[in-house]
Amino acid sequence: MKKDLNLLYNNIELSDNFPPDDISESSFEEIAVPYLQNPPKTIDISVGRQLFVDDFLIEGTTLERIEHRPTEYLENPIFKAETNWETGTPEREWEEIRPSAAILFGGGVWYDGKLDKYRMWYTASFHGSVAYAESDDGIHFKRVNSDIYENSNLVLPRGGSFFDTNSVILNHYRENPMQEEYVMSLYVRPERCERVGCNIYTSNDGIHWTMRAHTAGVDDTTTIFYNPFRKKWVYSIKKNDAEFGRRREYCECDTLPQGRELKDRVFWLRADEKDLRHQVWNVRPELYVFNSVAYESIMLGEYTVFKGPQNDISMKRGLPKVTELHIGYSRDGFHYSRQTDRTAFIKPSEKDGKWDCGYIHCPSSICTIQDDILVFYYSAFAGDSDMIDPNYEERNGMYSNGSIGVAFLRRDGFASMSGKGELITRNLKFDGEYFFINAASRNLRAEITDENGVTISGFEAENCIPFNGDSCKQLMKWKTKGSLSELKGKIIKIRFIQDDGDLYTFWISKSPKGESGGYLAGGEKGKLGLCDI
Repeated sequence: MKKDLNLLYNNIELSDNFPPDDISESSFEEIAVPYLQNPPKTIDISVGRQLFVDDFLIEGTTLERIEHRPTEYLENPIFKAETNWETGTPEREWEEIRPSAAILFGGGVWYDGKLDKYRMWYTASFHGSVAYAESDDGIHFKRVNSDIYENSNLVLPRGGSFFDTNSVILNHYRENPMQEEYVMSLYVRPERCERVGCNIYTSNDGIHWTMRAHTAGVDDTTTIFYNPFRKKWVYSIKKNDAEFGRRREYCECDTLPQGRELKDRVFWLRADEKDLRHQVWNVRPELYVFNSVAYESIMLGEYTVFKGPQNDISMKRGLPKVTELHIGYSRDGFHYSRQTDRTAFIKPSEKDGKWDCGYIHCPSSICTIQDDILVFYYSAFAGDSDMIDPNYEERNGMYSNGSIGVAFLRRDGFASMSGKGELITRNLKFDGEYFFINAASRNLRAEITDENGVTISGFEAENCIPFNGDSCKQLMKWKTKGSLSELKGKIIKIRFIQDDGDLYTFWISKSPKGESGGYLAGGEKGKLGLCDI
C-alpha cells in the first residue's frame, strides 16, 4: 500500500525518504535526476502533452534535440511606473521617496477563466505595496481601483513595512481542497516591522486579502507554489551564506501551515558548475529565486540566476545587478533537469538606461497560454546612473525604473527533436484514444509497436497518413485505424519517422478535439480552470 502512495501519475516511484535529504550543500556538481538515470519500466502518458525536454520518454533516436528560446516583444515594456505609488513621488511630507518601479517582484499574472480576464498582481515601487491590474488580451493592462486604500489600485498597502518578494497563486486546481480562490505569500523585511518572514494571505476575489499565517525562519525571496500532481503546497526557501551564496531549500505540506516555522525542510537547488560565469564580473553564479508551475505533464521551473556584481559595486554604478532567467523541468516535483545549453532563457540587455538593463525576475505563474503561443512575463530594471546614494533601498539607482515586459514562445516549444531520422519511445501505457502531435515537420509518420518492438497490425508507418506542415495540435490517423482505442491499457512503443523538421510533443487524448488532460501554467485563454479538459 505504501508503494502505491509513492507511485506518481507517470509511474515514477518515489523513495520512502521523500523529499530526499541527501543532496550535498557544498558541492557545485550538477544535481542528479534519479528518474532519468532509472526510468520506470513502463511510463504512463495519460496526463498531459508529452514533452521531449529530456530523455525520459526516449529509448533511442537519430534525431537531434534542439533547445529553443522565446522572442522578446518589440513593444516592451508593456507596463511601467505611472502612479505616485509607483514612481516614488511623495504626496505627503512624511512619505519616503522610493525608487520608481512597477514590477513582478514575484507576484503573478494569471488568466482567470471564471472572469475571462488576465489578472496581474505586481509591486508598486521597490519594496512597495502590492497592486492590481487586469487585461482582456494579456498585453495591455489597466489599473483597477478598489476600496482598499484611498481609491487606488493598491490591494495590500505597504504602510510602515518593507515588502519583498510575493507569490500570488490562482487556486483553480481541482485537486486542491482549500476553498479560497487566491493565495499569496509575502516576505516582509526586517526594517520597521515585527512580522518579519513569509506571511500567507488568502482571498476570494483577489482584492480583499486576509492574513492567515506568519512563518518565521526564512529569508527574502522565499516563495510558494502548488504541485497538483502530488497535491502538495511547496515552499521555495532562500538559503544564503557567505561561502556558498544564494541557494534553495524545499518544504512541502498538504495545506499551507497556520503560523509555524518550516522545520521539515531539506536542501534542494543551487546553481552548479555548468552555469556560465559573466564575462565581466566573473563571480560564481547563484540561484537567486526559483518558481515552479504545473505545465502539461511536468512541473515547469524558472531559475533566476545571479551573475554579479554584488550590491556594493552596483551601488557605485547606480545600475542593477545581472540576473538571468533559466528553465528547468521536473517529472517528480523535486528533481529538475536544466537545459543543456546554459545560455539564458531570458536575459537582460545590460545597457545603461534601457528598460531591461538588469535584475530580471519572473512571476509565480511563469507563463500563460494564448492559442499556440506561450506568453512569459518578467520584470527588469533600467537603473539610474545619476542616482548614487548610500541608501540603496530608497535613493540609489540600482533598484530604480523597474517595469514589466513579455516574451513569446511556441506552445510546448522548449525543445524539439529535429532533423531527418527516427525516434523510438520507451514502453508506454495510456488511457485515451486519439493521437495528437505538435510538430513542424515534413513527412512525419508514426508506427505503434508492442513492448518487444513488434509492429501492431494496422499501425504500420506505411499505413500512417503522413503529416506535412506546422501545427501545435494535429490529429494523426492511420488509413485503417481512426483511433488507438483498441490499444488502451496495453503496453506499446511509438516510432516517429520524419524526413525533416521539428517534433515538439505528442499526447493521446480522450477527445477528438485534443484536450490533453494536462496543466496550463498560468492559464489558457478560453479555459475555465487550469487543466486542459
